[in-house]
Amino acid sequence: MILFSFRKGTSWFHRLDPGSKFVWLACVSALCLREGSAAFQGALLLAVLGFGAIAAGLSPKALWQGLRIPFWFGVPYFLLQLLALPDDGPPLFVLGPIVVSAGAFDFAAAVSLRLLTLVLASFVWIATTDPRDAVLALAQQLRVPYRFAYAVSIALRFLPILEAEAEAVRAAQRLRGYGGSTWRRPREKLAAWGRFGFAAFANAVRRVRQTAETMDARGFGLHPGRTYRRTLIVPRSGLALIVGSAAATAAVFLTA
Repeated sequence: MILFSFRKGTSWFHRLDPGSKFVWLACVSALCLREGSAAFQGALLLAVLGFGAIAAGLSPKALWQGLRIPFWFGVPYFLLQLLALPDDGPPLFVLGPIVVSAGAFDFAAAVSLRLLTLVLASFVWIATTDPRDAVLALAQQLRVPYRFAYAVSIALRFLPILEAEAEAVRAAQRLRGYGGSTWRRPREKLAAWGRFGFAAFANAVRRVRQTAETMDARGFGLHPGRTYRRTLIVPRSGLALIVGSAAATAAVFLTA
């Protein structure tokens, strides 16, 4: 299962339109990039965690899946920042020849927490937004040409399909003895990864070609506009989210 993929649910955030949720995501991103203190970044991360658990109905396991990869990147990045940043302010602690100042610690922590918050907020949006609704929002709410919106839809739908095909290729290679704990030499592992990559790439090219031929056969793009079976409506709760997110962001920007 792809970590960053839509997860069906009935939560309040699931029922909102993609445009309202995107405004929330943009406001969270703006707050992340505006404030530089570690205390604010930590509070914002906790707020997004609580929002994802309460408003989006995501379990702690799902939230950790969204944070796991940036967390393991963020920890060494935080340590690297501590060692590379110059002394700024009084020393916070001393480890032999290494002196960590309070300013360097605050900056390193803020940058690392900012990374976690940005990825987590994006994960909450993706996990609660149906790709079909996201495409409709592009075409109906943002007035993006439907050719571009459909290209985004194909990309979103191809991700789980390509992942399943890649897993099928990997399983077929294991049945043929290409893999396992018996491999010791790096050359054998490199050759196996080359065979796997070529097979997965060939399957992806084949599927893209079939899709392009199908679209040409049905005359896709012949007309400048198109009709839609469903029209997105911004509910009152979505308007409330937009107004609340924009007001909170404006208040932080004006008081900072």
